[in-house]
Amino acid sequence: MAASSLPSPQVIKTLAKLIHEADALFIGTGAGMGVSSGLGTFRGKAAGVWLPLKELGIDFTEMSNPAWFAKPRGKGVGTVNFAWSFWKYRYDAYSSTAPHKGYELLRQWSESRRLGGFAVTSNIDGHWLASGWQDDRVMEIHGSVHFQQCADPEHPKCQSSLWKVPSLQLSIDPASNSAIDPLPACMHCGGMARPNVLMFDDCEWISHRYDEAEEHYQEFKNKIHGAHKAKPATASLSRESKAARDDLDADSSDRPPQPHPSQQQPVAERKESADDTGSTGKPVLKQRAKVVVIEIGAGTAVPSIRWESERLVREFGGHLIRFNPEAPQIPSGLGEGHHSITADSLSVLELIDEQLKLLRSASTSEEEKGSAATPCSITM
Repeated sequence: MAASSLPSPQVIKTLAKLIHEADALFIGTGAGMGVSSGLGTFRGKAAGVWLPLKELGIDFTEMSNPAWFAKPRGKGVGTVNFAWSFWKYRYDAYSSTAPHKGYELLRQWSESRRLGGFAVTSNIDGHWLASGWQDDRVMEIHGSVHFQQCADPEHPKCQSSLWKVPSLQLSIDPASNSAIDPLPACMHCGGMARPNVLMFDDCEWISHRYDEAEEHYQEFKNKIHGAHKAKPATASLSRESKAARDDLDADSSDRPPQPHPSQQQPVAERKESADDTGSTGKPVLKQRAKVVVIEIGAGTAVPSIRWESERLVREFGGHLIRFNPEAPQIPSGLGEGHHSITADSLSVLELIDEQLKLLRSASTSEEEKGSAATPCSITM
């Protein structure tokens, strides 16, 4: 399928039906999610981060490194001022761009599911929260440019704290591509501040927001499992991200299947236990919740989101809908019933939403017919 061609009407109907019948939605997004908002990705056809990087021959991964915040003040490459100019560009790009309609559509779909939905993103633009998603249903695994932390989190006055940034007021010297002093300072010790973003080779990232979001994520998964108490969490995504960065060329399609323990004994097929009995004392078979995983714009260079999408399918079953114009492949080990979409994600989401409206309307009509039926009467 060409990258510009839309799926057939039948495919759109199939995708809409899967979502309409789902009990829960998992949504995973990478940089490609922002393309419909006008943002660039870091690699591929839509790449576009900061022009000075290309002009100076500096790789994005080299620039997105916490070591820059230990460099001396000054002008030009090799200074912390140059680093803050890079992050000022990124902050302005994200904060001045409105989230596109797809965020709202996905929120509406999730809120109408019986068990709801949860969004996991590697993006640091803050667009999920800006689009009206509740913060307990979003996990930003790499942090956000809208928060800062001390560049020296071990400082005794800082206590590994972070803070929200209402705006980033910095002036830029265009001749040297450097931010002009004063630079952002730690609100506790007065030293150098840095974005609360998980960078490459980053051992100083303060993960408080991630840790809290991961608890919400586990609670959501437990709800789908039908658990009444917390279960051991699956592999931490922050650790997964760091592991992925050791091999930036890793491709999730080449990754051998990583079965989750629950896959060995699926919820709908497991043997009954003492906890699986009804009031009659007879075993009650629990039905597996219907799950759909929607993944948008997640690349293969740092494949944390792709791996998580595939892991969720192995854990819960269900269907994966992968939107990616350049890497749409889905591992054969996941089985059948999944869909690769190479067309513009927002255009397809809007088409799916039109079909969902028709399905909801049809469901409402059926319910009204049922309620209007004449009840049985008893004569004496």
